[in-house]
Amino acid sequence: MMEMSPVQIPRIGLGKHKTIREGGADDQPRVILKFRNTLLDREITDLHSMHNSTLLKYDYSLYLPEKDRMVFANEFSALKIERLFVTVTPKAIFSLSKAIKSRKGDFKAILGLLTYFTIVCTTEAQASAVVKLMKQFSTVEFVEIDGTLVTAAAQIDPSLNGAWCRAETAFLREAPGGINAKYAWMIEKSHGIKGGDGGGTQAGLKFVDIEHGWLLTDGHTTAQNHGDIQQVIGIDGQNRAPLGHGTACLGIVVASDKEPPNPADRPSSLGITPNIGSISCVSTYRTMSATQPNLHDALLYAITHRLNTGDVLLVEVYYQEFPRISPRYYGVPVEIDPIIFTLIKGGTDKGITVIEPAGNSDRDNDLDLLGVPRLTRGSGVDSRAILVSAASSSVPRSGKYPNAPLRFNQTGYKIHSFGSRVDCFAWGEDIYTTWHAPGDPPYCYFADTSGAAAIIAGAALSVQGLAKINLGRPFEPLELRDILSNADPNTGGGTLSHDPPSDKIGVMPDLKNIICNRLRLVTQDSSAPAPPANLRIR
Repeated sequence: MMEMSPVQIPRIGLGKHKTIREGGADDQPRVILKFRNTLLDREITDLHSMHNSTLLKYDYSLYLPEKDRMVFANEFSALKIERLFVTVTPKAIFSLSKAIKSRKGDFKAILGLLTYFTIVCTTEAQASAVVKLMKQFSTVEFVEIDGTLVTAAAQIDPSLNGAWCRAETAFLREAPGGINAKYAWMIEKSHGIKGGDGGGTQAGLKFVDIEHGWLLTDGHTTAQNHGDIQQVIGIDGQNRAPLGHGTACLGIVVASDKEPPNPADRPSSLGITPNIGSISCVSTYRTMSATQPNLHDALLYAITHRLNTGDVLLVEVYYQEFPRISPRYYGVPVEIDPIIFTLIKGGTDKGITVIEPAGNSDRDNDLDLLGVPRLTRGSGVDSRAILVSAASSSVPRSGKYPNAPLRFNQTGYKIHSFGSRVDCFAWGEDIYTTWHAPGDPPYCYFADTSGAAAIIAGAALSVQGLAKINLGRPFEPLELRDILSNADPNTGGGTLSHDPPSDKIGVMPDLKNIICNRLRLVTQDSSAPAPPANLRIR
């Protein structure tokens, strides 16, 4: 784990345009295995007596008999069975289980994480052979090849030629065009109601973004041009390319540029909640020597070390394919992995709101993932995460949006995952935000479910900031999900897509309607003042 001194998100500026695609995937296949919980079942009766438990040694030799260890060593002498969780100690896992138990959550599932291990292989064939062997051992409960993680592609619209785009930060505007973030900021001045911008140190919210890497220093401008820029406390893990994706997602949520160098022709841009108490970037590359991502460890680290009840976690990766052996699912949310599901459920059991993209594929999860309860609405198996899809930036909303350059299919429009399990949607194109790639300007027009999930994360932080300051407590994850995905306009509901039964992408939150008709902090006919002169949003 690497801690860095405070750093800044780059200023949103204007420059050249070109189309960029970036993504990340692990090259070496990784086998994940879980041992049977016989030891855990014997020792779990009394949490208070487990401080010196054998279980906390977190060693595969506790579960795999010596004769089986010898068989494995003879077959695969160059491979090692290692802990799946490398930056979180067994005692930290134990402490998390106690905290979850105090909130009536599934603490046994968290203790069960101490039975998960991993084997990094060199080829797919070798990984398949490892899986075949491990399935012969009676103490192994579960073994499979891990899926391929990717970040979604991003774009810079090549057609602008230096002109200011009509869609610049328009996702911040009033509904149905945007999520009405402006209203959430401005009621502090008009009504004395704080928190819509995140609430700063008064609300004390914490936000974590999980992905591969970020640019947290600005090589394009000097410090005096930044104005009010949100601070980030640092990066946990290895800062690994691609950096543009993380920079863009972070910018959507927290970037601030209130004093652009030339206000006359460069309207300033803002993230949804530029006043968060604490922001952390947790890399999927967990150690400085890591050659592949470990989302499992990143999630557990964020939950145990960075976030508490009321905070927000944004997971900005999805599975390009999962698993690597049959049956394969493509372009799916990360919680299709049962271990990831357990981790996300552990986070929500702790009171942390988790946001995850539904993925970028032409997939109806209700059909293609039939039989996967954790991704099926009403199955009784629910992580309580907020699952986010994407739509066009124009009204009426469509799940298939032709405005931006083609990248994900060959039929003339971009596509996304959808289904009844999806809770919310937001813009999937024209999202003006921070950016980094060698030789590129410090901004881009971002896209797809990664951009949409970041918008929903900003909306979640806005509501939590308002709740903590004005209602005295943050909302629980399930409460907040219900608020953001509510479709009833009379109780704070948001914007529906063009054809909800067919689109199956949920609701885009309307922060003004939430504030007026759900939180009831302002009456609906009250109007906020015009934006200040130094904060122009187009």
